[in-house]
Amino acid sequence: MRDPVTWLHMYSVIRSDLGFDEGSDCAAATLLDAMLSAQREDVEELIGSLRSLLQGARALVVGAGPSCVKCREVRNSYDVMICADGATRCCIDSGVKPDIVVTDLDGIQGFEKLLRDTLVVVHAHGDNMRLLTTSLPLILNVSSGVIGTSQCLVSSRVRIFGGFTDGDRAAYLASYFNAQRIGLVGFDFSGVIGRYSKPYMVREMRASSVKLRKLKWARVLLAYLRSWRGEGYVVWEG
Repeated sequence: MRDPVTWLHMYSVIRSDLGFDEGSDCAAATLLDAMLSAQREDVEELIGSLRSLLQGARALVVGAGPSCVKCREVRNSYDVMICADGATRCCIDSGVKPDIVVTDLDGIQGFEKLLRDTLVVVHAHGDNMRLLTTSLPLILNVSSGVIGTSQCLVSSRVRIFGGFTDGDRAAYLASYFNAQRIGLVGFDFSGVIGRYSKPYMVREMRASSVKLRKLKWARVLLAYLRSWRGEGYVVWEG
């Protein structure tokens, strides 16, 4: 699935399942678009940077689940590393720095400085408008550029590359730009949320009912990506 129109339909299905509001998603996307309009970097140049990093590359995608600590063990088997939101803190704690960070901001708030000189893909959805106003300006100051994504089409500055949660969106981003192979680490679907998932967490916790349903969609979308691109294309590293 590379067509944004197909994804817009998919998002309507997911919203219906989770009880989310399309109007709020689109309001957040519009806010993100407005905030990125002042960015000094040209969006097409940033897209070109993503393509240069990912096309033909072996991409390691790190989720924020408990097994994210394995990222250092497997990093050298990959050309580029993409961290999903709070997994950024896990990777840096483990001694490895991401090349790309995919985030809806709730796992990285208070740690925006970790994104210095990193290419960041920021997602807008209905319940992160406050974080867009507080965290995004900090990220714009330290990162090497921000590309916006959303669940609504609003402008060329805000794109749809696929996926729903930070982790599976990172995998779909790699696929969109034709990575050679995708490795996954830190993707735990046991119902346990790793301590890197949110900044306030100091230990692993059981997932809420809403989080479990989000994880269900992440697993479905990753399974679809694996079947679409071939089982050998998406490799589970832990």
